[in-house]
Amino acid sequence: MRFCRMAENSLEERSLEILDIPEDFDEDFLSLYFDNKRRSGGGNVVSVEKHGNHALVVFEDAE
Repeated sequence: MRFCRMAENSLEERSLEILDIPEDFDEDFLSLYFDNKRRSGGGNVVSVEKHGNHALVVFEDAE
């Protein structure tokens, strides 16, 4: 799995693109993982959109 931090606009600033994820990873797993600040360094997840082997995770706040 690879991560790609998005750039400078407010929505993009709160978004993380995840690349090369296994097809069988579901959106709930990604949401739970990135919502766990201690495990992933993430924060409150607003949405997860999975498309094939990549996904876009949007957080409540940019950190």
